[in-house]
Amino acid sequence: MTGPPLNKRSFMERLHDVAKEIDMGELKDMKYLCRGDADSPVSIPKAGLEKIESPMGLFLKLKEQGSISKDDTRLLEYLLNKIRRKDLVKLLHDKE
Repeated sequence: MTGPPLNKRSFMERLHDVAKEIDMGELKDMKYLCRGDADSPVSIPKAGLEKIESPMGLFLKLKEQGSISKDDTRLLEYLLNKIRRKDLVKLLHDKE
C-alpha cells in the first residue's frame, strides 16, 4: 500500500496551514457565521461553538459533521471569503 506523493500536501496539512494564519478575531467571526441562523450556511450548536478555541478546532468540527471534506471545501472557502481572507483560499488549494 502506498501513500500520497510526497510533493502533495494532504487535506489535513492544508487545513493546518490555513489555521495557523487565522487570528482570534477572525476565528470569532467564522464561529459567528456558523451559528445556524437563517443567514448561516452551516449550523453548529451554541454549546459546540463555545468549546471551539482554535481555528483548527473549528475546521475539525466542520469536518466531523461532514460540512467540509477533501473533496468539498466550498463552506470553508465561503467562511474565508466572508472574513476577507482570499489569500487563505489560495493557500487551501495550493497542493505543493
